[in-house]
Amino acid sequence: AFPALNLVSEEHEEESVEGVIGPSISHPDIAKILAGELPIAAKDITVWVDPLDATKEYTERLTQYVTVMACIAVKGVPVAGVIRKPFDDETYWAWVGHGTSDNLAHLAVSKETEKLRVIVSLSHAGEVKDIAERAFAPRAVEVTGAGGPASRQWRL
Repeated sequence: AFPALNLVSEEHEEESVEGVIGPSISHPDIAKILAGELPIAAKDITVWVDPLDATKEYTERLTQYVTVMACIAVKGVPVAGVIRKPFDDETYWAWVGHGTSDNLAHLAVSKETEKLRVIVSLSHAGEVKDIAERAFAPRAVEVTGAGGPASRQWRL
Protein backbone atom coordinates (compact mmCIF):
# COMPACT_ATOMS: atom_id res chain seq x y z
CA ALA A 1 0.00 0.00 0.00
CA PHE A 2 2.94 2.36 0.70
CA PRO A 3 5.84 1.17 -1.51
CA ALA A 4 8.22 4.01 -0.55
CA LEU A 5 7.88 3.28 3.18
CA ASN A 6 10.55 1.18 4.93
CA LEU A 7 8.66 -1.64 6.66
CA VAL A 8 10.21 -4.27 8.92
CA SER A 9 7.90 -7.09 9.99
CA GLU A 10 8.25 -10.33 11.90
CA GLU A 11 5.52 -12.02 9.85
CA HIS A 12 5.46 -12.08 6.08
CA GLU A 13 2.24 -13.74 4.94
CA GLU A 14 -1.20 -12.18 5.13
CA GLU A 15 -3.91 -14.26 6.74
CA SER A 16 -7.31 -13.19 7.93
CA VAL A 17 -8.03 -13.88 11.58
CA GLU A 18 -11.61 -14.46 12.60
CA GLY A 19 -12.97 -12.23 15.39
CA VAL A 20 -10.51 -9.36 14.87
CA ILE A 21 -11.96 -5.86 14.65
CA GLY A 22 -10.01 -4.08 11.93
CA PRO A 23 -8.33 -0.73 12.58
CA SER A 24 -9.37 2.47 10.88
CA ILE A 25 -7.04 4.20 8.41
CA SER A 26 -7.60 7.45 10.30
CA HIS A 27 -8.03 8.16 13.98
CA PRO A 28 -9.45 11.41 15.44
CA ASP A 29 -6.51 11.80 17.88
CA ILE A 30 -3.96 11.56 15.07
CA ALA A 31 -5.93 13.77 12.67
CA LYS A 32 -5.80 16.62 15.22
CA ILE A 33 -2.03 16.28 15.59
CA LEU A 34 -1.29 16.03 11.87
CA ALA A 35 -3.23 19.21 11.07
CA GLY A 36 -0.18 21.40 11.84
CA GLU A 37 2.66 19.05 10.89
CA LEU A 38 5.17 19.43 8.09
CA PRO A 39 5.36 16.45 5.72
CA ILE A 40 8.12 13.86 6.19
CA ALA A 41 9.60 12.03 3.21
CA ALA A 42 8.57 8.37 3.16
CA LYS A 43 12.22 7.33 2.66
CA ASP A 44 13.00 8.83 6.11
CA ILE A 45 10.34 6.73 7.87
CA THR A 46 10.81 3.17 9.10
CA VAL A 47 7.95 1.21 10.64
CA TRP A 48 8.53 -1.97 12.61
CA VAL A 49 5.45 -4.18 12.95
CA ASP A 50 4.69 -7.34 14.86
CA PRO A 51 1.28 -8.20 13.40
CA LEU A 52 0.57 -11.06 15.79
CA ASP A 53 2.29 -10.66 19.13
CA ALA A 54 1.63 -13.53 21.56
CA THR A 55 1.33 -16.14 18.83
CA LYS A 56 1.49 -19.00 21.36
CA GLU A 57 -1.31 -17.48 23.44
CA TYR A 58 -3.36 -16.97 20.27
CA THR A 59 -3.08 -20.67 19.43
CA GLU A 60 -4.34 -21.42 22.96
CA ARG A 61 -7.28 -18.99 22.49
CA LEU A 62 -5.93 -16.63 25.17
CA THR A 63 -6.89 -13.67 23.01
CA GLN A 64 -6.71 -11.16 25.90
CA TYR A 65 -2.91 -11.28 25.43
CA VAL A 66 -2.87 -10.92 21.63
CA THR A 67 -1.68 -7.58 20.27
CA VAL A 68 -0.35 -5.89 17.18
CA MET A 69 2.70 -3.70 17.85
CA ALA A 70 4.24 -0.96 15.75
CA CYS A 71 7.19 1.38 16.23
CA ILE A 72 7.73 4.37 13.96
CA ALA A 73 11.14 5.96 13.48
CA VAL A 74 12.14 9.04 11.50
CA LYS A 75 15.74 9.04 10.26
CA GLY A 76 16.49 6.16 12.66
CA VAL A 77 15.07 7.84 15.79
CA PRO A 78 11.98 6.20 17.38
CA VAL A 79 9.18 8.74 17.55
CA ALA A 80 5.98 6.78 18.10
CA GLY A 81 4.67 3.45 19.27
CA VAL A 82 1.29 1.78 18.92
CA ILE A 83 -0.16 -1.27 20.62
CA ARG A 84 -3.47 -2.59 19.28
CA LYS A 85 -5.56 -5.20 21.10
CA PRO A 86 -7.64 -6.43 18.14
CA PHE A 87 -9.90 -8.76 20.11
CA ASP A 88 -10.79 -6.00 22.60
CA ASP A 89 -10.95 -3.16 20.03
CA GLU A 90 -8.45 -1.08 22.04
CA THR A 91 -5.55 0.98 20.71
CA TYR A 92 -2.81 2.60 22.79
CA TRP A 93 -0.24 5.01 21.36
CA ALA A 94 2.47 7.43 22.40
CA TRP A 95 4.16 9.98 20.14
CA VAL A 96 7.22 11.98 21.21
CA GLY A 97 6.25 15.63 21.53
CA HIS A 98 2.58 14.93 20.85
CA GLY A 99 1.38 12.99 23.89
CA THR A 100 -0.46 9.74 24.25
CA SER A 101 -3.83 8.22 23.49
CA ASP A 102 -6.54 9.21 25.96
CA ASN A 103 -6.54 5.72 27.48
CA LEU A 104 -2.92 6.25 28.65
CA ALA A 105 -3.45 9.71 30.17
CA HIS A 106 -4.00 8.27 33.66
CA LEU A 107 -0.49 6.79 33.89
CA ALA A 108 1.88 8.20 36.47
CA VAL A 109 5.52 7.58 37.33
CA SER A 110 5.95 5.52 40.51
CA LYS A 111 7.46 7.08 43.60
CA GLU A 112 10.40 5.53 45.48
CA THR A 113 8.04 4.46 48.28
CA GLU A 114 5.52 2.69 46.03
CA LYS A 115 5.47 -1.01 45.30
CA LEU A 116 7.33 -1.94 42.11
CA ARG A 117 5.27 -3.74 39.49
CA VAL A 118 7.05 -6.30 37.32
CA ILE A 119 5.22 -7.95 34.43
CA VAL A 120 6.88 -11.08 33.04
CA SER A 121 6.21 -14.06 30.83
CA LEU A 122 3.58 -16.42 32.22
CA SER A 123 6.19 -19.17 32.38
CA HIS A 124 8.75 -17.17 34.41
CA ALA A 125 6.72 -15.39 37.10
CA GLY A 126 7.88 -17.54 40.05
CA GLU A 127 11.63 -17.32 39.47
CA VAL A 128 11.48 -13.61 38.57
CA LYS A 129 9.62 -12.79 41.80
CA ASP A 130 12.47 -14.24 43.89
CA ILE A 131 15.13 -12.39 41.90
CA ALA A 132 13.21 -9.08 41.88
CA GLU A 133 12.56 -9.18 45.63
CA ARG A 134 16.29 -9.68 46.31
CA ALA A 135 17.36 -7.03 43.76
CA PHE A 136 14.97 -4.30 44.87
CA ALA A 137 14.86 -4.92 48.64
CA PRO A 138 13.64 -3.27 50.78
CA ARG A 139 10.98 -2.07 48.30
CA ALA A 140 7.95 -4.29 47.89
CA VAL A 141 7.65 -6.02 44.51
CA GLU A 142 4.54 -7.32 42.77
CA VAL A 143 5.20 -9.80 39.95
CA THR A 144 2.41 -10.60 37.49
CA GLY A 145 2.56 -13.11 34.65
CA ALA A 146 1.18 -12.14 31.24
CA GLY A 147 1.42 -13.58 27.74
CA GLY A 148 3.11 -11.73 24.87
CA PRO A 149 5.53 -8.80 25.11
CA ALA A 150 3.01 -6.08 24.24
CA SER A 151 0.54 -7.48 26.74
CA ARG A 152 3.21 -7.14 29.40
CA GLN A 153 3.96 -3.57 28.31
CA TRP A 154 0.42 -2.26 28.38
CA ARG A 155 -0.30 -3.90 31.74
CA LEU A 156 2.50 -1.87 33.30
